[in-house]
Amino acid sequence: MKNSSPTLISSVRRAMQLLTAVAARSEPVPAKVLAREAGLPLSTAYHLLNTLVHDGYLYRIEDGYVLGEIFGRMTPPDRFQLLLSTARPLLERVRDQLGAAAYLALYQNGEVHVATVVDSPQTPRVVEWADFSATAHATAFGKSILAILDREDRMDYLSRHGLASLTARTITSPSVLMSELDKERRGPFVDQEEYQIGTVCAAKSLSTPGLTAAIAVSTRARRLPEILHSGPALTPAVKKLARTLMLFEEL
Repeated sequence: MKNSSPTLISSVRRAMQLLTAVAARSEPVPAKVLAREAGLPLSTAYHLLNTLVHDGYLYRIEDGYVLGEIFGRMTPPDRFQLLLSTARPLLERVRDQLGAAAYLALYQNGEVHVATVVDSPQTPRVVEWADFSATAHATAFGKSILAILDREDRMDYLSRHGLASLTARTITSPSVLMSELDKERRGPFVDQEEYQIGTVCAAKSLSTPGLTAAIAVSTRARRLPEILHSGPALTPAVKKLARTLMLFEEL
């Protein structure tokens, strides 16, 4: 008796190709990229992707597709990975547009820390010579985050870390710092050589349910006039990241 070949359903195989391509990436994958990699017409890819989304195999968010709830609902670490994968292309665009290293800073468990940095040999990052998590008062991203915290969380952070003098320009007066934070609120905030002599930084805050963050850039002090006007350049990245996270929360 001859062995018969299995019956293969082409649409299922194509859907699995798309699913495999999404699973292989750590960032959202656009439909056009998936269609190209699977060798499918874009219209066919959309039909298959819509089916996979409907049945819970995929999520569709602003920048593309990620694995869906059928593989297990997103946990905080997964959401963090989504945040990073969405943020990095935005930070790369900010870096290239402004010619400055770009940062994503987060407020988590009462602390401020840098989650990721996008730099290059031409746009080097700031050397972390003093712990970023303990010096939010002296960095643009730190002040940007402190400004949108409620007063209780802000005072809690400052009571634990104080206002260390890092340079002659660092704000060490609580009243002066509080006045600046309340006045500027969403910024952009600027670090004018307050963390490190020779370096300036600008940042815009980001707040969505469960997330308090800031996107920032740093560069040499001689570019201060330019960096002071970088707020409008940071705003699109902040808004796009916020929209993506809000869309994910609604799924």
